[in-house]
Amino acid sequence: MYRILLLAAAAAAQNRRALVALYGLKNRSAGCARPAQHQNVVRPLEALGYAVDVWDVTIEPPEGAVVDKTPYAAGKTPCAVDACVHESQRAGDDAIDALCARADCRVDAVGYRANPRLVRNLIRQFYAEHALARALGQAQTYDVAAAVSEDVAVLRPLAPADVERAKSRDAVLACTAFDHGGVTNGYYVARPAALRRALSTFESLADALPTTLNYEGLLRNHWAAAGLRRLVFAGDRPLLEKHPRLEDAPFAKIRYSGRLAAPGGRSFAAAAPGERLRALPPDVARCVA
Repeated sequence: MYRILLLAAAAAAQNRRALVALYGLKNRSAGCARPAQHQNVVRPLEALGYAVDVWDVTIEPPEGAVVDKTPYAAGKTPCAVDACVHESQRAGDDAIDALCARADCRVDAVGYRANPRLVRNLIRQFYAEHALARALGQAQTYDVAAAVSEDVAVLRPLAPADVERAKSRDAVLACTAFDHGGVTNGYYVARPAALRRALSTFESLADALPTTLNYEGLLRNHWAAAGLRRLVFAGDRPLLEKHPRLEDAPFAKIRYSGRLAAPGGRSFAAAAPGERLRALPPDVARCVA
């Protein structure tokens, strides 16, 4: 956190500063999405004349925790960025246990019903956003900020017009491609103050539970209550297909195992050998299993 304080102080003394904040559970990604995040988020901001800082504000699971049949190994995803803040998953789970001691943490949405593991995972994702929201309290000197989940490989360059739109008061740029009638999570751009509010669903989650809403619906309702407007990235459109084409997606998820996945539990459409990888930046394609 001390490093974040120093960076924020430096940002206050300079013009046109941007922040790219990576967040989420460390065992969701082994760093395969980093080249795409740099190419399509960091570089476009630098091309507009912004000095860009990159933060890594993530939740560290216990050694050996299994996701996608792959045990987590600490240190597999290096913190090769400007500042790192890692919180233990145990601390997050303690906060979730405290939440569920005072609220009925049932989620009866399709896909979650009667599955405590999936409900716990949903709340952990909100907690990961909450951890970043806390860190963003030190980011108010930046002109614009992007929040990108560790496993999100952004596939389209951030457009200059979108950067300007993201600086509108009470507005947050997000994707519609996989929103399930709510708000797609995993990639947002806004002013730091608005982004902090957008990432704070966990703080009011007790009032929203129990629920029949999915993650995206809970996020939509929180944004509405927080007075936030969702703006849509240039060229984005809803992807309603069960198996969308990778080349139509604004981003893909690359799991800790190297598996390529569409958000929302979907899978991308089958493609000829090599065709799918051509839709990815070369450094990302080499990492995908």
